[in-house]
Amino acid sequence: MQQIADPPTITDWMQAWGTLAGALFSALAFAAAVGLLMHEMWIRRREGQDRLAAQARMVLVSVLDARGSLDEGTTRMLMVNVRNHSQATIIDVEVAARRRDGATGAPDEFAFKIEAIEAGQSDGDLWLLRSPVHPSPSAPVAEQVDSSVYFTDAQGLRWVRRGQQQPERIIEESRWSPVQRGALVRWRRA
Repeated sequence: MQQIADPPTITDWMQAWGTLAGALFSALAFAAAVGLLMHEMWIRRREGQDRLAAQARMVLVSVLDARGSLDEGTTRMLMVNVRNHSQATIIDVEVAARRRDGATGAPDEFAFKIEAIEAGQSDGDLWLLRSPVHPSPSAPVAEQVDSSVYFTDAQGLRWVRRGQQQPERIIEESRWSPVQRGALVRWRRA
Protein backbone atom coordinates (compact mmCIF):
# COMPACT_ATOMS: atom_id res chain seq x y z
CA MET A 1 0.00 0.00 0.00
CA GLN A 2 1.26 3.39 -0.92
CA GLN A 3 1.05 6.28 1.49
CA ILE A 4 -0.09 9.67 0.23
CA ALA A 5 1.63 12.81 1.58
CA ASP A 6 -0.39 15.13 3.70
CA PRO A 7 -1.50 18.37 2.02
CA PRO A 8 0.52 21.51 3.00
CA THR A 9 -0.51 23.01 6.27
CA ILE A 10 -0.73 26.67 7.14
CA THR A 11 2.71 26.51 8.77
CA ASP A 12 4.21 25.16 5.53
CA TRP A 13 2.68 28.08 3.62
CA MET A 14 3.92 30.60 6.20
CA GLN A 15 7.43 29.13 6.02
CA ALA A 16 7.45 29.31 2.18
CA TRP A 17 6.24 32.93 2.13
CA GLY A 18 8.74 33.85 4.85
CA THR A 19 11.61 32.34 2.82
CA LEU A 20 10.47 34.22 -0.30
CA ALA A 21 10.16 37.54 1.61
CA GLY A 22 13.60 36.99 3.21
CA ALA A 23 15.19 36.44 -0.22
CA LEU A 24 13.48 39.55 -1.60
CA PHE A 25 14.58 41.74 1.31
CA SER A 26 18.13 40.32 1.12
CA ALA A 27 18.29 41.26 -2.58
CA LEU A 28 16.98 44.76 -1.79
CA ALA A 29 19.56 45.17 1.00
CA PHE A 30 22.33 44.04 -1.36
CA ALA A 31 21.18 46.51 -4.05
CA ALA A 32 21.05 49.33 -1.47
CA ALA A 33 24.57 48.47 -0.26
CA VAL A 34 25.92 48.49 -3.83
CA GLY A 35 24.15 51.81 -4.49
CA LEU A 36 25.63 53.31 -1.33
CA LEU A 37 29.09 52.04 -2.26
CA MET A 38 28.84 53.61 -5.74
CA HIS A 39 27.66 56.90 -4.22
CA GLU A 40 30.55 56.95 -1.72
CA MET A 41 33.05 56.18 -4.48
CA TRP A 42 31.62 59.05 -6.56
CA ILE A 43 31.83 61.45 -3.59
CA ARG A 44 35.44 60.43 -2.85
CA ARG A 45 36.39 60.87 -6.51
CA ARG A 46 34.81 64.34 -6.56
CA GLU A 47 36.58 65.30 -3.33
CA GLY A 48 39.89 64.10 -4.78
CA GLN A 49 39.33 66.15 -7.94
CA ASP A 50 38.42 69.15 -5.80
CA ARG A 51 41.64 68.80 -3.79
CA LEU A 52 43.68 68.53 -6.99
CA ALA A 53 42.07 71.69 -8.41
CA ALA A 54 42.50 73.78 -5.24
CA GLN A 55 45.64 75.56 -6.46
CA ALA A 56 44.33 75.86 -10.03
CA ARG A 57 41.24 77.74 -8.80
CA MET A 58 43.55 80.37 -7.30
CA VAL A 59 45.09 81.33 -10.66
CA LEU A 60 43.18 84.05 -12.52
CA VAL A 61 43.65 85.84 -15.82
CA SER A 62 42.26 89.32 -16.32
CA VAL A 63 42.09 91.63 -19.32
CA LEU A 64 41.95 95.33 -18.47
CA ASP A 65 41.99 98.63 -20.26
CA ALA A 66 45.63 99.76 -20.13
CA ARG A 67 44.53 103.37 -19.55
CA GLY A 68 43.63 102.55 -15.96
CA SER A 69 40.19 102.38 -14.43
CA LEU A 70 38.40 104.14 -17.30
CA ASP A 71 35.45 102.17 -18.65
CA GLU A 72 34.35 104.50 -21.42
CA GLY A 73 35.71 105.68 -24.75
CA THR A 74 37.94 103.65 -27.02
CA THR A 75 41.27 101.98 -26.47
CA ARG A 76 43.69 99.95 -28.55
CA MET A 77 45.93 98.88 -25.68
CA LEU A 78 44.90 96.21 -23.18
CA MET A 79 46.70 94.72 -20.19
CA VAL A 80 46.55 90.92 -19.98
CA ASN A 81 47.48 89.88 -16.45
CA VAL A 82 47.84 86.52 -14.65
CA ARG A 83 47.61 86.51 -10.86
CA ASN A 84 48.69 83.55 -8.74
CA HIS A 85 46.70 83.81 -5.50
CA SER A 86 47.83 80.35 -4.35
CA GLN A 87 50.50 79.47 -1.80
CA ALA A 88 52.81 77.80 -4.35
CA THR A 89 54.60 78.73 -7.57
CA ILE A 90 53.07 77.90 -10.94
CA ILE A 91 55.33 77.17 -13.92
CA ASP A 92 55.09 76.96 -17.73
CA VAL A 93 52.45 79.68 -17.78
CA GLU A 94 50.99 80.32 -21.22
CA VAL A 95 48.38 82.99 -21.89
CA ALA A 96 46.26 83.28 -25.00
CA ALA A 97 43.64 85.96 -25.68
CA ARG A 98 41.36 86.57 -28.64
CA ARG A 99 39.01 89.42 -29.33
CA ARG A 100 35.43 88.17 -29.18
CA ASP A 101 33.61 90.70 -31.37
CA GLY A 102 33.41 90.41 -35.12
CA ALA A 103 35.96 93.07 -36.03
CA THR A 104 36.72 93.19 -39.73
CA GLY A 105 39.97 91.84 -41.09
CA ALA A 106 42.29 89.45 -39.31
CA PRO A 107 41.21 88.55 -35.78
CA ASP A 108 43.08 90.16 -32.91
CA GLU A 109 44.95 87.40 -31.10
CA PHE A 110 47.62 87.65 -28.46
CA ALA A 111 49.74 85.08 -26.68
CA PHE A 112 52.75 85.04 -24.43
CA LYS A 113 54.60 82.65 -22.16
CA ILE A 114 56.01 83.11 -18.67
CA GLU A 115 58.43 80.66 -17.10
CA ALA A 116 57.06 80.95 -13.53
CA ILE A 117 54.85 83.09 -11.30
CA GLU A 118 55.65 82.95 -7.60
CA ALA A 119 52.97 82.57 -4.92
CA GLY A 120 50.98 85.77 -4.44
CA GLN A 121 52.52 87.45 -7.49
CA SER A 122 51.23 88.47 -10.90
CA ASP A 123 52.69 89.01 -14.34
CA GLY A 124 51.31 90.15 -17.64
CA ASP A 125 51.85 92.01 -20.85
CA LEU A 126 50.41 94.82 -22.96
CA TRP A 127 48.35 93.94 -26.03
CA LEU A 128 48.11 96.40 -28.92
CA LEU A 129 44.92 95.76 -30.88
CA ARG A 130 44.55 96.22 -34.63
CA SER A 131 41.29 98.10 -34.12
CA PRO A 132 40.02 99.79 -30.95
CA VAL A 133 37.55 98.35 -28.47
CA HIS A 134 34.81 100.43 -26.94
CA PRO A 135 34.53 99.58 -23.24
CA SER A 136 31.55 100.81 -21.28
CA PRO A 137 30.03 100.04 -17.89
CA SER A 138 27.57 97.66 -19.59
CA ALA A 139 30.30 95.99 -21.72
CA PRO A 140 33.70 96.09 -19.98
CA VAL A 141 36.84 95.01 -21.80
CA ALA A 142 36.85 91.60 -20.10
CA GLU A 143 33.52 90.75 -21.78
CA GLN A 144 34.90 91.60 -25.22
CA VAL A 145 37.90 89.24 -25.01
CA ASP A 146 38.20 85.47 -24.58
CA SER A 147 41.24 84.57 -22.52
CA SER A 148 42.87 81.33 -21.41
CA VAL A 149 45.75 80.59 -19.09
CA TYR A 150 47.58 77.28 -19.24
CA PHE A 151 49.96 76.34 -16.42
CA THR A 152 51.53 73.58 -14.37
CA ASP A 153 50.82 73.61 -10.65
CA ALA A 154 53.08 72.64 -7.72
CA GLN A 155 51.95 68.99 -7.99
CA GLY A 156 53.06 68.82 -11.62
CA LEU A 157 49.50 68.77 -13.00
CA ARG A 158 48.70 70.73 -16.17
CA TRP A 159 45.62 73.00 -16.10
CA VAL A 160 43.72 75.43 -18.33
CA ARG A 161 41.42 78.17 -17.12
CA ARG A 162 39.27 79.85 -19.75
CA GLY A 163 38.06 83.26 -18.64
CA GLN A 164 36.46 83.00 -15.22
CA GLN A 165 35.34 79.38 -15.66
CA GLN A 166 36.49 76.62 -13.34
CA PRO A 167 39.91 75.20 -14.24
CA GLU A 168 40.09 72.01 -16.28
CA ARG A 169 42.85 69.46 -15.89
CA ILE A 170 44.73 68.68 -19.09
CA ILE A 171 45.61 65.03 -19.38
CA GLU A 172 46.09 64.62 -23.13
CA GLU A 173 49.00 66.54 -24.58
CA SER A 174 47.00 67.33 -27.74
CA ARG A 175 44.74 69.62 -25.67
CA TRP A 176 47.62 71.87 -24.66
CA SER A 177 47.56 75.51 -25.47
CA PRO A 178 47.71 77.17 -28.86
CA VAL A 179 50.85 78.92 -27.58
CA GLN A 180 52.69 75.59 -27.61
CA ARG A 181 51.42 74.76 -31.09
CA GLY A 182 53.10 77.76 -32.68
CA ALA A 183 51.06 80.90 -32.04
CA LEU A 184 53.68 82.12 -29.59
CA VAL A 185 54.14 85.85 -29.99
CA ARG A 186 57.12 86.15 -27.69
CA TRP A 187 59.00 84.35 -24.95
CA ARG A 188 59.71 86.01 -21.64
CA ARG A 189 61.36 84.77 -18.49
CA ALA A 190 59.81 85.87 -15.21
